[in-house]
Amino acid sequence: MRKLLLAGMVVLAGCAQFENVTVDEIRAAEHKRAEGEIAMGIPEIQQALSNYGSTCESLGSLKLDPTHPGRAIYTGLAPGVPESSATLLIDLQQVGMTTRYQGYTYYKTGQGQLDKALYVMGGGKECKR
Repeated sequence: MRKLLLAGMVVLAGCAQFENVTVDEIRAAEHKRAEGEIAMGIPEIQQALSNYGSTCESLGSLKLDPTHPGRAIYTGLAPGVPESSATLLIDLQQVGMTTRYQGYTYYKTGQGQLDKALYVMGGGKECKR
């Protein structure tokens, strides 16, 4: 299952680099910072990101996997890092009416950014800094 998920995400990410770190490297066990479920499907998560962006600040959007319905990836940027150097990654897989996620940050200092993204994806509406 994990290999299928990785293969699907590699298709999405292509040869993307995260600050000279490959997608497989950022998904290493030592970079996993969160794992769990969100009580919404991927369309609702996308809407939650959009709503938060309209009210507070844009956190970006999900990239849907065209070859695997129910799968998506979210990447985030560290402050001051160019767009091509994302350092936060969240893999999402919808199962029924919930979505499983695994969140990774290359740097431990990205935990706050990961927590904020997951808060918003879970339907959080209060603007956070």
